[in-house]
Amino acid sequence: MKLTNTDFFRQEALNFQEQGYYCKYPSDSPKGKAYWNEQAYRSIHGYTRENDGIWITGYHYFYLNFCPIIIAEQSVTTDIKDNKEGISFKGDRIQGFPSFWDGDYKYFHYLDQCENNINTLNHAVVLKARRKGFSFKGGSMLCRNYFLIPRSKSYAFAYEKEFLTEDGLLTKAWDIMDFIDSHTAWAKRRGKYNQEFHRRASYVTESVDGVWIEKGFKSEIIGVSFRDNWNKSRGKAGKLALYEEAGFFKNLWKSWNVGLPSMKQGNMITGLSIAFGTGGSEGADFMSLEDMFNYPGKYSVNPFPYDWEGTGRLKNHAFFFPDYWNRDGCMDKDGNSDIEKAIKEVEAEVEFKIKEGGNSEDVTRHVAEHPLKPAHALMKIGLSNFPVDDLRKQLEELEDNPKEYKEKEYWGNLIETGEGLKWKDDRSLTPINEFPLKDLRTKKGAYCIWERPIISEVEGKIADGIYIAGLDSYDDDQAPDSPSLGSLWIMNLLTDRIVAEYTGRPETAEDYYVNVIKLLQYYNALCCYERRNKGIYQYLKSNSYLSLLKHLALEPKILKDQNISKANTIGNNAYGFNPSVATNQYGREEFKKWMLTQAYGREDGVKNISTIRSIPLIKEAMYWNGVDNFDRISGMGALMILRADRKRFIESMRANQGKPKEKEDNFWNKHYPSNKRIMLLVANK
Repeated sequence: MKLTNTDFFRQEALNFQEQGYYCKYPSDSPKGKAYWNEQAYRSIHGYTRENDGIWITGYHYFYLNFCPIIIAEQSVTTDIKDNKEGISFKGDRIQGFPSFWDGDYKYFHYLDQCENNINTLNHAVVLKARRKGFSFKGGSMLCRNYFLIPRSKSYAFAYEKEFLTEDGLLTKAWDIMDFIDSHTAWAKRRGKYNQEFHRRASYVTESVDGVWIEKGFKSEIIGVSFRDNWNKSRGKAGKLALYEEAGFFKNLWKSWNVGLPSMKQGNMITGLSIAFGTGGSEGADFMSLEDMFNYPGKYSVNPFPYDWEGTGRLKNHAFFFPDYWNRDGCMDKDGNSDIEKAIKEVEAEVEFKIKEGGNSEDVTRHVAEHPLKPAHALMKIGLSNFPVDDLRKQLEELEDNPKEYKEKEYWGNLIETGEGLKWKDDRSLTPINEFPLKDLRTKKGAYCIWERPIISEVEGKIADGIYIAGLDSYDDDQAPDSPSLGSLWIMNLLTDRIVAEYTGRPETAEDYYVNVIKLLQYYNALCCYERRNKGIYQYLKSNSYLSLLKHLALEPKILKDQNISKANTIGNNAYGFNPSVATNQYGREEFKKWMLTQAYGREDGVKNISTIRSIPLIKEAMYWNGVDNFDRISGMGALMILRADRKRFIESMRANQGKPKEKEDNFWNKHYPSNKRIMLLVANK
């Protein structure tokens, strides 16, 4: 829809710019009261243009007419650089009122839909391009509630306090507040709280009995930094809660979920939570915002169905604000974005950076901060060394086709019988299918099988050497508040495919070892593990299950061959490998190489990454950062170390096949008795 005559919705701001005031009548006069009552009504309920029915929300109306912001204005037409789309101009940042932009129109309508949704999806998440004025818009929303809704509480949340104060959300709110106090009839005294992080519209006066009492509007704006405690959102009941710079908000999902119950009374939604952030983050903190954007329903967030990728399929993501909306120089006089022109300019900027020799990290950051589609904003910087774009495509493939993948997984248990272990399907046993793990009540986990073991028709059993495994184990019993898990992976060495996973943490470590051993037996798999955790080895020895030690691999020879390990591998140290920076890095490198290797039995160009069926494994690889806990990556690293060792052994065997045996040196036959005679001599001794 193309918007026309949009200045209609910002007449009060235009009048103020022209004459220096809003209303010529005193605020306490009948006409003055009528004017300010009407402006308050529009700022709460919105404003409709009767001739065509176009309506803007109350938050939007208040922002356009009563919230001066810093805007860019062209000053001198100085040619800075040439690109395919023309010239960049020098500009100054001045104070003015917001223009009507179609991106803002869509954004505020989305918020209104969230706030007035009749279902439980009443909150908002926004993944956005940088420099789109969201701090100004957020500051205006805080002030609208403060000035027009009595006893309302509006919160500004951020992980770092500077996101609120140093040209941040609160700084902008206080500037707007000063303007409204100076130029409108809505001015409020702040006699009790008038602080850097807390302002309350009230005053304290002495009653006739000499008791000091608080009077006034009693609305509040409160800023909270979460750096020292993600739990600070608990009990913060409010009309509005804004999570600023959500891409840099550590443990955002925890703070968000803890705060949601305070935004409702029974089944009645009483407040709106909004998290907004930009791509280009270098830390793992961005993981929460990405998860909330991709899976809004899990967080009571209203989805915004749209086909951003042009695939013909709507995606129920949260709200995305691309760089081609509200782009300076790419809008007409009514605020309609010229999308084609804006896209060309954005792409030209990227080409210019590449042409000028910008390193890949700088280019990636620029694309993430000026995204044309969600995939751009979700690009990783300086984190995982795994192929994130390919992983994201595989993740979308799995999530978009649950009937083809998830519904064909085997979930169940292994039952001891007189004839050995038997598989029993049980869909009530649910494998952990999310990362990070949010509900610790589900951390027990379960087996997940994609391919059942292959049994030899001749021998009636699984041949040795077909299946290998990697294990990230632990020794301690379950820690109630810890998301740390054990993770076991099984691979078919012949097809090079991952066939099974067991990730979880049952009540005791011994329960976990039992489940691990069962899966190893079921596949007759040889398992590589970190011997720092002695649990599984000690469990087998102490329970006299010595025959099962055959499932534990000796330290892979390849680690010593490549000078990665110099450990003494005698006795108990013979099994597993000693985890170190070098060994763990080697395991991850082998995992990456495996991902990008041609897939067995697939057409040319199809890589092993397309055979991964575990959604949480893909997410761990996408978010890996070397600091946080990534149990599946550790288990997969152990598997890949053993795979590399077995592959090298097989290649060595193949290379030696057909080579002529060395002839026996006659020297030994001439001067020493035959082996047969030596044996007889020993026997007769």
